[in-house]
Amino acid sequence: MYKKDKWIIILIFILVSLISYFITFDLKQISGEAITIISIALAVYTASFSGLISSPLLRLMRRKQDVILMNKTQLGVLESYLRFSINIGLICIIMCCLIKLFPNYNIDGNTSYIYSYRVFSAIGIGVLSINIYCIWLLSRFMINRQLRN
Repeated sequence: MYKKDKWIIILIFILVSLISYFITFDLKQISGEAITIISIALAVYTASFSGLISSPLLRLMRRKQDVILMNKTQLGVLESYLRFSINIGLICIIMCCLIKLFPNYNIDGNTSYIYSYRVFSAIGIGVLSINIYCIWLLSRFMINRQLRN
């Protein structure tokens, strides 16, 4: 992955997680929709890579050196983005499933439970925001490669 994108991902995760923690945004409320969006994105990633395998663009990307990461080909860069996006998507789906297992938000005023729930929820929202960024990033990356090559 490009260094710039790594920094943007870290920044998005920290900012969104902090904001969602302080405004007590609940991941449980949107976990079903998040699972649906990420599942569709994972299917699109798989289909786009499968479509790329049968195209002449694959041979071109395999030979062409990337302009930013000189030690990788364009295909290698695309693979690293896809691998990261798939992994973070699976993490998000797991977190959304786990948040549904938590009992109701306020159990007898147990403060440690409330804080751990809020932290887990905020981290889940942060991971979801990274997924949305990755969807945009890979869409842009694939469209640019198709148009340029």
